[in-house]
Amino acid sequence: MQTIRASATGKLRKGDRTRLRILDAAGKLLQTRDFSALTMAEIGKPAKIAPATIYEHFKDKDELLVEAIRHLIGEQRVKIDARIKDSDPAEKRLRASLRVNLEISFEVMAPLMSLFYFAAIKPAVREFEVEFQRTAVSRIETLLIHGNREGAWNIQRTQSVARSIHSLLIGEMIKTHYDPEEMGLDARFKTLWNAVMGVMANV
Repeated sequence: MQTIRASATGKLRKGDRTRLRILDAAGKLLQTRDFSALTMAEIGKPAKIAPATIYEHFKDKDELLVEAIRHLIGEQRVKIDARIKDSDPAEKRLRASLRVNLEISFEVMAPLMSLFYFAAIKPAVREFEVEFQRTAVSRIETLLIHGNREGAWNIQRTQSVARSIHSLLIGEMIKTHYDPEEMGLDARFKTLWNAVMGVMANV
């Protein structure tokens, strides 16, 4: 994984700016297109970048897929964290985190489905998918541990419960993305939160 860094002046280097343009273009296409059907020429076209230049930054489409999703998820996590106040109680932060995840379903769910699909058949993608799942569960578990300390709940197996909550969240994000007419966002969040409370009450 290549890290994008700013220069001493705070500006991105030319190579990093090009890499970022490629990642942005690929991320946007992932929201509406089947990645397996995309060519490097199609990926580079919105950013006016030739396929040869893309290969200077990414060895193949698998690496580009992983890094584009990593970049997109990173951007969305910044949005999520911006909506959560560290001074709020853990329960309020957990509710806010789950709610924002539902709100961004339209931006991230299609790329995530590509990630889950290709992880089953491509080892390099599988490695990142495991990393993504582990980090997502860890973020939820941190809130559960804080809630334990605050006396909001008493959960002994925080990691197991965090995994269950993450699975519930992904399920509702899929429904939000692919069947938005089934119920509004408020009702969807209420359904999710009730399910989360059910999991937490049964441990």
